[in-house]
Amino acid sequence: MRSCPICGEQPQREEPICSSFSSKVFELGVCRACQMGLVLNPRTDFAQLYGPEYYEGRGADPLINYVADEAAGSVS
Repeated sequence: MRSCPICGEQPQREEPICSSFSSKVFELGVCRACQMGLVLNPRTDFAQLYGPEYYEGRGADPLINYVADEAAGSVS
């Protein structure tokens, strides 16, 4: 199990949630010592997460559109 990145203690498992974006079930935890919340099984497929669709506003956050922002000359 993933330990807390702040204090190194083992987290207590919480109710998992299913991502509406990826349909992946994320295991959640709360550190027993410092109370930090964390995802116990984070995604690590960064090339897929941050592919061309992400930069064009078709990724997990549709409000992110770096291509259109750059074309319009806007500053974010």
